[in-house]
Amino acid sequence: MKVSLPKKRAYSLDELPEYLAKTYQLDLSYDDLIVYARENKLRTCIRLEGNAKGLYSVGRIKLDEQNLIPVCYPPTSVFFNSTVKKSFLPNDLHLEDANAILGARVSLVDSIYKEIQQGNLDYNSAIMKAKTNINEFIEQSFIFPKYEYQLLLMPEKFSFVFSANFYLPRDVYNTSTSLLNDHIISIDFADDSFYLLENTNKENIFINLAISTGIVRPIGVHFKDIEILHSDLMRFLGISDETKNNVEELRKEIDDLKSELVEKKLKSQG
Repeated sequence: MKVSLPKKRAYSLDELPEYLAKTYQLDLSYDDLIVYARENKLRTCIRLEGNAKGLYSVGRIKLDEQNLIPVCYPPTSVFFNSTVKKSFLPNDLHLEDANAILGARVSLVDSIYKEIQQGNLDYNSAIMKAKTNINEFIEQSFIFPKYEYQLLLMPEKFSFVFSANFYLPRDVYNTSTSLLNDHIISIDFADDSFYLLENTNKENIFINLAISTGIVRPIGVHFKDIEILHSDLMRFLGISDETKNNVEELRKEIDDLKSELVEKKLKSQG
């Protein structure tokens, strides 16, 4: 009996050379892939997780409380469509798709306390005026019309957590050869290229992540934690849905990529 496994959503940079060799007979080394990533021809991404205090997870690396990567709130925002909106309670919002998750919650006690702090000493009035429904912070999206709603992440108003794959700037691959030999990429979140990051697969959820650059130490990330989405790999190989159904065209695309690779190697040797 022939067993058919589902297609993988993504491939790690660590496993990609072997996968390309077995599947497409492409002899691409890690150095080759790094060059293509540096040229922005091959897009790579990494999983980032954070909350109101900042990013606490980079790939599989969990950061200590004192080493969290600070995030700018605002302008960090979430734009989304109603197809992914799942509210369980008036003070609770949950968004989720294949590549991104957001949970936001308004604390009734905290909201009332903040109202009192602002000078409203009448308890009943404070209860009436306090924003305790997360939907009160959700606005119609005007900045990006393809999305229905937008939510500006405000730690002083409500708590939240998010987890998503974000594209890495190509500048991260301008790193030392010794690190690459160890299959390590040094990600410098202090670089200005990290100020605004976009998550992958933005069809229904777009997290506009603004990192507070300039005060973060570089983090060494293994190739196993860096991913290439299947869709981005197909784009890199020049394989579209139409190409998949045309064997001759598919072979031509692969042969063209092989020729480009040989040409690059000859130039580097010359």
